[in-house]
Amino acid sequence: PGISGVVDLSPRFAKEKATVEAVFTVSEDLTEDPVAIASGTAMSKYSVVGRTYQYRLLVVADDVEGARTVTITLKDPAGNESGTLAGGGFTVDLTAPSVATWDVKSGPYRSPKDGEGPIAATISLTASEPLDPASGGLRLRIGTAAEAVCPAGVAGDFACTFDVPFNLPPQDGLEGQKVVLAELRDAAGNFTVETIGAMTFDFTPPVIASSNASPKPAKIGDVVTYTL
Repeated sequence: PGISGVVDLSPRFAKEKATVEAVFTVSEDLTEDPVAIASGTAMSKYSVVGRTYQYRLLVVADDVEGARTVTITLKDPAGNESGTLAGGGFTVDLTAPSVATWDVKSGPYRSPKDGEGPIAATISLTASEPLDPASGGLRLRIGTAAEAVCPAGVAGDFACTFDVPFNLPPQDGLEGQKVVLAELRDAAGNFTVETIGAMTFDFTPPVIASSNASPKPAKIGDVVTYTL
């Protein structure tokens, strides 16, 4: 006996409490259930419809991280055995990603003037592992008023550009020094949030708070000094 087509194995990256499923169709009726093994750990039969079997394995906290290879063996009514059939592989990942290195250009940043192009605030970051592109890769939160999503980088490297908003009033929450948070999610779904620095934004033009001229009044020949 053999497997018709390929083994549908998902997810390919599994975190704690994830259920890995292997779905496959055998080429003929069997006398006993197939045996599915994931690198030494038996998978449990979940369902069978006709010749299509579904096996499952729950990932637990004390599993060893790393690659798993799924193998399947079959036996038909005549006693023929399939030998070990390849069923694909998956990776157990129990560790949330972290920020390995980062560089935040702290500013201060002002708002662009009329007719001026965007002012870009730049952040570079290296994660401990590649992140999940399906979730947007890397998400940055700058204070509570702004965020930026950076495309998934190569081997966990990211270069992010955040365009400072145009004519943003201070009450919108981005004025002053703001903490930068990095939200990281890997392919297995492990998630973490880390503080990676701060950026300063100054959208308020300077004004004269007080002034004084001396002497007042002044006669011809006096030197008048203004203190601002």
